[in-house]
Amino acid sequence: MAKQDSAATELATIQEEMAAMAETMAAGLKVSSDKISTQNKAFKMPDGTILGPSMKAVVLGFAKSHSFYENEQFDPNKIQEPICFSDSVGEEEEIPASSVDKPFAPTCAECEHNQFGTAQGGAGKGKRCKEEYRIAVVPEGYSEAVILNIPPTGIKAFSNTMKSLITSFGMPVKAMCTFEFNPNVQFSQPVIVNAEPNTDEDAAKYFAMAKEINDMLHRS
Repeated sequence: MAKQDSAATELATIQEEMAAMAETMAAGLKVSSDKISTQNKAFKMPDGTILGPSMKAVVLGFAKSHSFYENEQFDPNKIQEPICFSDSVGEEEEIPASSVDKPFAPTCAECEHNQFGTAQGGAGKGKRCKEEYRIAVVPEGYSEAVILNIPPTGIKAFSNTMKSLITSFGMPVKAMCTFEFNPNVQFSQPVIVNAEPNTDEDAAKYFAMAKEINDMLHRS
């Protein structure tokens, strides 16, 4: 019991120290809602810089999102925006974003398109409305956070990786992750294949950014 209390005290002390360091660094940091493109299994920054099939980045946070697209079948050559979508951070109840013109239901739980068996016109076992994760990341060498989307098929792997990161590092911001693409699927599915420790100074810098990302992860 004493051992657990000691570990909890140490973690609390580390968090307090990081918070103090973060306050002095927050002024020079930026948060953006721009997205990283993953077309053709290549990471491409919003400014057009192509990072290639591998990218090092720090995960600041993530939010579950539901998106309903007019055309259910994904076309990598035709980018389409969802006509109804939601976002949630933490344990919030998911509801359509305020910017959605005509939401299908008051909440995602009530929506007919968020039920199993509605995919592919009712012929599939999945849901017509797609669930994904919006991740706020800071690519190595950049000072601005951007969004990286994880598709439905990658959610389980990403969740398991986050659990491992927290177990190994305490906080995701203390690790520099290497993102690549799942070689076992045709489409672009980003996965984390490695993680290395950040310095305390860098971890504090990313911790400062992590405190500002809730608005970024929301699309309302």
